[in-house]
Amino acid sequence: MPWSIGLRVGEHFADLVALNKEFYKRRFYYPQSNVEATLSALLQELQVSTVAKVRLYPNWPFEQSQSGQSDSAAVLITAGFENWLEMTMPLKTWHFTSEARRPAMPIDRDLFLGVSERTNAQGQIEKPVDHTELEFLASKLQLHQIKDIAVCFLHSARNNENEMRAKEFFETKGFRVHLSCLQNGHDFHLMTDEKSRFLSTIVTARSFEPFLSRIKKIQSVFETLAPGETNLVFVGDHPLQEIADGRVPLLKAATSYYEKLSSSMAQDGPIFYAGYENFILFAGRGERQKSWPSPFGPLALATPSLFFPRIQPLSLLTKGFISPVEFSNDIASHDLGPMVFGRGLVPTFFDLVALQMKPDDLQDVIPITDRRNERGRHHLVEQLAAHARNFTDDERLAGETLADRLFVLGCEILQDEIRNHGLNKNLKICGPLATALAQPLGGLSIIDEFEAFREWIG
Repeated sequence: MPWSIGLRVGEHFADLVALNKEFYKRRFYYPQSNVEATLSALLQELQVSTVAKVRLYPNWPFEQSQSGQSDSAAVLITAGFENWLEMTMPLKTWHFTSEARRPAMPIDRDLFLGVSERTNAQGQIEKPVDHTELEFLASKLQLHQIKDIAVCFLHSARNNENEMRAKEFFETKGFRVHLSCLQNGHDFHLMTDEKSRFLSTIVTARSFEPFLSRIKKIQSVFETLAPGETNLVFVGDHPLQEIADGRVPLLKAATSYYEKLSSSMAQDGPIFYAGYENFILFAGRGERQKSWPSPFGPLALATPSLFFPRIQPLSLLTKGFISPVEFSNDIASHDLGPMVFGRGLVPTFFDLVALQMKPDDLQDVIPITDRRNERGRHHLVEQLAAHARNFTDDERLAGETLADRLFVLGCEILQDEIRNHGLNKNLKICGPLATALAQPLGGLSIIDEFEAFREWIG
C-alpha cells in the first residue's frame, strides 16, 4: 500500500507525518545543505517503499526574506521611488535613540532600478514604458546574473498595462517576472496600498529561486519512490508545477500550513503555536486579515487573523538601554543556533526554555534531544552569570537564577501581549515547545497538531 506523506518544513526544522496502515510522526532538525540525506534516512528507517502523494507546508519565503539580501533578484520600480520603501522601513528600536535601526531590505538597494513610466491615481497611463529603456535594463540585469524581477509600478492596481508590458518584454529575455498588480491571489485590483503589495512582490522575487531549489531537492527524494507519477508533490493543496509556473502565488502557498492549522484547530477559540522557529498567536473563530505581518511592514496577503509576539524563540538577550539585560528585537540565526546547541554566541529565549526542560519533556522533541550538549549549556550559564554581575551589588545573581527569572519575564511579556489582543480566554497551545510553555503561560491546554496533520494527508 503506497504511503501518504506530509512534511512541514521551516528554515532548519521540520515535522514529518507518514500514513500507511499505521501513522508515524517525527520532528527533526535538518542541515540546510543536506536535506536529501536527512529525509532519505528517515524514510528508510520507516521502511517507506512507495509513495502516493506528498504534501509540503513550507515557511521558507518569509524566513529567507529575513536571512540576508538576495543576489539573484532585482526590483523595477517607478522612477523617483527607488528609495521610498527603504525610507519607510519600521524601526527596530522601541526607545528614543539618535541612531535609529531599521531592517535591511530583502534585495540590495543597488538592484532597485527606476523605470520612466507613470500611471496616475485614476488609472490613466500618462507615460508608457519605453522598450529602449527596458532593453538597457535587461542587459544590466543579465550582467548581474539576475533570475527574478519584481515589477512595482505606482498605481498598477488601477491599471496594470505598463506592468504587463514589462512582464512580456522581460520574459522573452528569460527572466522570471513577478508583478505587484497580481499579488494576494491574483485579485489585487481592489487594493490600493502600494507599500504592502510592493513588499509582497519583492519578498516573492527574493525567495522564489531558493524556494524552488530546495523544493526540488526534496522532490528528488520522493521521485525514486513513485516512478512515473506526474503530480507527486503538492505545496498545501496546490501541485508544485502551478507555483513554479506562477499560477499560484508563492506567498499564498507559504501560508498553507497556517491556513490549515487555523481552520482545523482554531475554530473554537485562539491557538498559540509554540514552534522552534516562531511563536504565532491565531485569533481563531474564522477571523481573517488582509495582510501578513513582517519585519519590513505588512505584506499584501489574505491570511487567518494572527500576530507574531515580540518574544520569539530566537529573540536575543542583550545589554539593554536601561536594564543590564533585556530581550532584543534582533533575532538569532539558526545557522549558529541557540547556545545550548553548542554553536550559538548570544543567549536566546530558546536557550531559557531548553534550560527549563526535563528529560521527560524532551521525549518527543528529537532535534533538541539530539543537539543539546553540556558544553553549550555551560557557556550559556557563564554568559548569563556575566550579565548578572552588571546588576547592583545588593543582589548578586547566579547564572541559573538569572536564567529562571528571565524565563519568567519572557513568559509574562508573552502573556501581556496575549491579554492585550483579548485572546487569553479559552486559549490553547500546540507545537514542539508546547509542553515546556503551557504551564508558564497560565496552564494552557495542549493540543496535538499532528492529529490535524494526519487528516490533511489522509
